[in-house]
Amino acid sequence: SRSSGPTATTTPAPSPAALSADAGVTHTVAQGDTLWDLSIRYGVSVEQIQALNQMSGNNLRIGQVLVIRVVE
Repeated sequence: SRSSGPTATTTPAPSPAALSADAGVTHTVAQGDTLWDLSIRYGVSVEQIQALNQMSGNNLRIGQVLVIRVVE
């Protein structure tokens, strides 16, 4: 028979903060952001941001989520 209550194996979904902390540092692109600005703000090179996000150019889209740094 099946119980109507939650099972002991049910775990709450991790919070967005926990997810981003595990994955590293991310940034959601806002109007006016440039790769250069983000590199200065986060202390990483433009090339690192491009490599982590498989970017071939410098074009950013508003609302795009970029990986800035990966936590080892």
